Amino acid sequence: TLEGGGAEKQLAILASEQCKKGHCVHIGLRRGGKNKSLLNDSVVIYYLGDYKSLDPRLFLSIFRLVRKIKPSIIQTWLTQMDIVGGFVGVISKIPWVMTERTSAQYYLSKKPLVYVRNFLSKRARYIVANSSEGADYHISHGKPPHKCKIIFNSVDIESIQNKRKFNLNNKHTILVVGRLVKSKNHKTIIKSILLLKDKDNI
Repeated sequence: TLEGGGAEKQLAILASEQCKKGHCVHIGLRRGGKNKSLLNDSVVIYYLGDYKSLDPRLFLSIFRLVRKIKPSIIQTWLTQMDIVGGFVGVISKIPWVMTERTSAQYYLSKKPLVYVRNFLSKRARYIVANSSEGADYHISHGKPPHKCKIIFNSVDIESIQNKRKFNLNNKHTILVVGRLVKSKNHKTIIKSILLLKDKDNI
């Protein structure tokens, strides 16, 4: 999707910048979302159907899309598409690039999708991780180092510069980057601040 997560925003920024450089970029989505507004007008969007998990209809939608546009590269984002899109890439013999946005801790999960994704990742032409920890996991499990690339998240400097400047009254500032959802664990930051002696100056 192109909803409110960081991975989705990174996809939108990357696709738009690639178009600016003259590449032809197509995105297959289950559904749109707020990050769709970040896309360059040249990015071509296809809606695959809002199917959950490993729905066979999603495999069929992606397979049809690949046959239609004949891409030079397939790049996938997040578990569901790593499995479905990766599988289509492998059977279509199109170079597949998997985007790794997690680390070894993710693979400790016993969820079946994690096993399937890990199995398929060995067949990816390249794995692009946004951290050294993500790349290290695959290297430690047999992926040749030259097949694991680290590309850190992009930052939308222009958007940040256009934001209103806040008067912080010369206090120390702690900036926490992440959505206000449980999985981002803002509670730990708040508890940590409460332990500081000089918390009134933050």
